[in-house]
Amino acid sequence: MIFYKILIFILFINIKLYSQLYVSDSDWDLHLNLKDVNHIVKYENSIYCFSSIGLYSLNLSDNSISRNLNALDLDDLSVRATAQDSNYFFLGTASGTIEIITGNKKKILNLSEDNSIININSISLFKNNLFISTSSGVFNVSLDGLFIKEVYRYFENDSEVKNIRKTIVNDSAIYALSDDKVYHFNFENRNPLDYNLWEEIYFQDDHPVGIFEFNNLIYYYSKTNIYNLEKKIFFSSIDRQIKKVKEYSGKIYVLTTDQLNNDHLGFVEDGKIIGYSIPAEINQITDFLVFNNELWISSLGDGLFNLDKMMSFSPNNSVASTFHNLVNYENTIFGLSDSNIISEREGNLEWRNKKVNSFSEMTSATIYDDKLYISSKKDGIINYTDNKLINDLTPNSLLEKINENDIYISDLKSMNNKLWILNYGVENPLLSFDGDSEWMRYNINYLSNSFPKSFEFINENIWIISESPNIGILIYNMVSKDTDILSVNNGRLNSNSVNDIKMDLDGNIWIASDKGLIYYPESDLINSEYIIPNDGTNFLFRGIKINTVEVDYANNIWLGSNNGVFVFNNEKDKILYHFNQESSPILSDSVLSIKSNQIGVMYVLTNLGLQSINTSITRPEINTDNINFYPNPLKLLEHDRLYFAGLPSPTKVRVTSIGGDLIYETKSSGGGFSWNLLSETGSKIQPGIFLIFITQDDGEEYLIGKILVL
Repeated sequence: MIFYKILIFILFINIKLYSQLYVSDSDWDLHLNLKDVNHIVKYENSIYCFSSIGLYSLNLSDNSISRNLNALDLDDLSVRATAQDSNYFFLGTASGTIEIITGNKKKILNLSEDNSIININSISLFKNNLFISTSSGVFNVSLDGLFIKEVYRYFENDSEVKNIRKTIVNDSAIYALSDDKVYHFNFENRNPLDYNLWEEIYFQDDHPVGIFEFNNLIYYYSKTNIYNLEKKIFFSSIDRQIKKVKEYSGKIYVLTTDQLNNDHLGFVEDGKIIGYSIPAEINQITDFLVFNNELWISSLGDGLFNLDKMMSFSPNNSVASTFHNLVNYENTIFGLSDSNIISEREGNLEWRNKKVNSFSEMTSATIYDDKLYISSKKDGIINYTDNKLINDLTPNSLLEKINENDIYISDLKSMNNKLWILNYGVENPLLSFDGDSEWMRYNINYLSNSFPKSFEFINENIWIISESPNIGILIYNMVSKDTDILSVNNGRLNSNSVNDIKMDLDGNIWIASDKGLIYYPESDLINSEYIIPNDGTNFLFRGIKINTVEVDYANNIWLGSNNGVFVFNNEKDKILYHFNQESSPILSDSVLSIKSNQIGVMYVLTNLGLQSINTSITRPEINTDNINFYPNPLKLLEHDRLYFAGLPSPTKVRVTSIGGDLIYETKSSGGGFSWNLLSETGSKIQPGIFLIFITQDDGEEYLIGKILVL
């Protein structure tokens, strides 16, 4: 994967006039999980910490931290293996390339062939050669001309290519560790390309998982034993499994884990381990190194830690989990993961990572009644603010299990003073909750168990995306209580595999599916047909899997697909941008989710990590101070109408009950109007407390007050 190239945009004449959008490479930013460090290495005067994708460095002179490209100028941030000598720093990446850094210069060698990715497992140096252990054997690379001299793929026969995990070379032999065996080649045989000249080293019933050098001799280790060159047991672990072994300054350091999955680190002395004290908060140690007699460790969730100084060195303002989805609420972005950590960022403030104990596989999150609620595929819902789990055992709960153990909540949203919930896999999955004890179930008139994965509020309707094979979308009307179905079968969808729905500022409803993009115009849905975007010559996005759709405040349509990100202007029928790996800094062409906040930042989640684009298209501000409605309180025996004044133009006004039920809705061209107190059903309102909302062209809804009716 090429990370940074010259940014090429698909631009059109007068683009800045009608799209209000201009993006350059400087507008992109990375938000990668740098807390889960997989391995560490010291190079020159810094310790480099590598995650699955992304890295940071600790400068040992001043303890300053740099991240990603500021730490190291790489084309690919997915580093899987490293090696070094006095002149070079070698880095093997997930895309099968070797990046070689010397001073301020960099060279790249690509090992992958015929569009197939070579997985790089480790790198070893011997004299002026690199021996690269890969999923396709061992590559012998000459450093003189930086070319592949030989590739040793076969070790037993010529039909099975071996995945080699590590290779060690000395003056007399090559030792190659595969997934389950160790192979040996003696240089006296002269031709390592002949698989007949490789010999297997046998360990009876044991299987080595690692190989290392100690005092210029070859040692092996399995999950329970360390063997010397003669295959005699040098050290044996009875009650712990060996994870990793390294040699530093004449000592053999061993990382082990016990039956409770607690990690332990120490060095071997007289056949025993002399252990170090590990802080309780460090659970999963991934790597370690010794420098200046100080022991450094890396872990999942805690980054880099110095055991001698008992100090953590980890970047601030960094996410701490790998996301599978994004959700947004007002100006806050939530990153959801399968772990027990949720990350949130409000505006341009720092990321906050929140650990939710005994809660994982998160599906959605929202703010309701100033409290954070999170849903899960198996654990129901948690009120994170009050630390309250909501499941089938909660008093008055209507949540149901889909099997003996799991409560699958696929989505939840805050709307109309209620928390709305999709209970996946049950007969009537649509529920609402007032945060206390009042639950409601809504009959969506679908007879079999429903498999809803997400929903959107559009006017008085709830649009529910279904995973049922014969249904794409269920539309539930909150006023009439009727349900409508959109599917390929009734000609109202281009695909039943619907992935996302969004309404733009003109009221058009955009539907993203596995077979492209369609939309319904603002007019009556029942009497209209869907439209495929067309630039006047071609139908756009047909056959492209669209995973997500978002609308910015300039009414540009952002599409995340398996072919990167498209930005589309429907008014001009133009694709403004196509961000992919060939034309932009995007990490991957597989885009899972796109969400925006109110200050013009568009967050793009790919299968490799999270990025953001600063669009500078911010939410239009509204001044609600000038809006007035009267009389308040309203007395039904004295007053026959409610007056509105000071409304911006144009505006939608909604009146709901305190429970969120729609009472009245209208559109105003601005200024003011009066309401005759008749509800949507034609009956006069009854005494109670009512909420007044307005919605402007930007699609944002504002609660402007309450009215007491007597």
